[in-house]
Amino acid sequence: MKILIIENNVEDARKYEESLSSKGFQVHHAKGGIEGIKKLNEDTYNLILLNIMLPDMHGLNFIKTIRNHFPDNKAPMVILTECADDQVIEEAYKLHISGYLVKPDHTPEQIAEYVKGALYINK
Repeated sequence: MKILIIENNVEDARKYEESLSSKGFQVHHAKGGIEGIKKLNEDTYNLILLNIMLPDMHGLNFIKTIRNHFPDNKAPMVILTECADDQVIEEAYKLHISGYLVKPDHTPEQIAEYVKGALYINK
């Protein structure tokens, strides 16, 4: 199963990639929303792990773009961010995300387990 991590913090992305790879996932990384869109044009992913605070676009705008331009993409999207703003969380769930995780509250191992669960639920 292929996971696309869209994360501008390279060190965080490396930790998540190591944890997910150890669970048998094939992991690809994009450093921003535009690069993530390019990767989605080139390949299909089973799940997208998305930081909402990206340098080139807000994560919510990324989700809206994917929903509008890739209507056949049914990959669950899980937000992984430092933003714990209730309004942003509510807006994200209105866009039909599969989860919203706040980085400091979860280890890379916990995130990998969450991803496994999200994939199982969205079969």
